[in-house]
Amino acid sequence: MMIALLGAILVSVFTTPAKPVSAGGVTDYILIDATINPVSGAISVGGFSAAELAAFGIQPIHQDVVSVLRQLNQVHAFLNGTEITVDVDGQKLAAIQWNKESRSALFVLAESYGISLPGATTERVSGLLDEVQVEITTRMTAETSKPFAIQLSRPLQADVGTNGQVTLEGLPTGISLAPEVVNLAASGRVKNLVVCWNQGQVEATVNGQQLPSVTLYRAGVDVLNKVLLGNQAVQNLDPAFTTKVGIDASLSGAPHQTDARCGD
Repeated sequence: MMIALLGAILVSVFTTPAKPVSAGGVTDYILIDATINPVSGAISVGGFSAAELAAFGIQPIHQDVVSVLRQLNQVHAFLNGTEITVDVDGQKLAAIQWNKESRSALFVLAESYGISLPGATTERVSGLLDEVQVEITTRMTAETSKPFAIQLSRPLQADVGTNGQVTLEGLPTGISLAPEVVNLAASGRVKNLVVCWNQGQVEATVNGQQLPSVTLYRAGVDVLNKVLLGNQAVQNLDPAFTTKVGIDASLSGAPHQTDARCGD
């Protein structure tokens, strides 16, 4: 069940550059690429096309806004645990304080506008932002955006409700698991499942018990990729074998493994 969730994330990084250039020596990062069609205003994010995003209710940008944005080539934002830097067409625009105290103030401000997050969620998000560098690039082009690039040591926390509804880090995803999947997990008395993909190695625990690890090799996966998918085969699998990401999934309110780490 959760392997399927992890697989969905991995599909999005199979053709992504392995590491953002400006990440330096930091091991954990998230790279997000977005494109805006300068003619239609259609948006593409993380390798998802405008048509795919439309299924989630994301519509093209209004033409009045596009007429302004098309004067730019690229906007780039870089976030670390202390500040956000923004540049436009390669020129520095702003540096914004982004430490724990300033983030807390923003969470309070958001609540005043009716955007309320559980305390546990804000703590998790703040902790992740201290550990992870985030790069967001927005380009004015008709090209589809590049897939997400992810390198995370801390598994993302997912909760599955009794009806199969899935939240990620306390936020609704709009995704629900099929009743058969939920019933299968319940019949096996699965309360918590942690799955980590680390550059081809899969580690998993069920209810805190370690399962045998599995190692996949780039050359063999490439052979099966071409044999099974033929003309639809992924052209470049290398980035998948430099990706590290995990899911810590709990069912029906069971506790998470708060000390879980991938690749440590």
